[in-house]
Amino acid sequence: MKEYFLNVCPKSLQLPARYYYQKLRGILDDELIMLDKLVNGGRAIDIGANYGVYTYVLSKLCDQVEAFEPLSECAETIVAYSESRFSKHNINVHNFGLSNSNCYILYVIFNYV
Repeated sequence: MKEYFLNVCPKSLQLPARYYYQKLRGILDDELIMLDKLVNGGRAIDIGANYGVYTYVLSKLCDQVEAFEPLSECAETIVAYSESRFSKHNINVHNFGLSNSNCYILYVIFNYV
């Protein structure tokens, strides 16, 4: 059901849709539920943003969010939301990963069907 909904949902709404899906199902991370008590304004950094659920919540609480995500499909979802009329336009998406060394890594993603 979730995958069907995301496939018919415009890309610009997929990020909030993922958040509200998880919230309605009661499967949000505990830290995500408490972010409003931990964060108030300023700049947030989401390293390994994936599809941007944390980025979405941080964008509501912070003045600026820097989202780092090396997988293009995930980064494109965050960009689509950040450029939409639903966003506060306070998200910068960086389509690369962060590391403690200067290197390139080959990602292999398996699609289990």
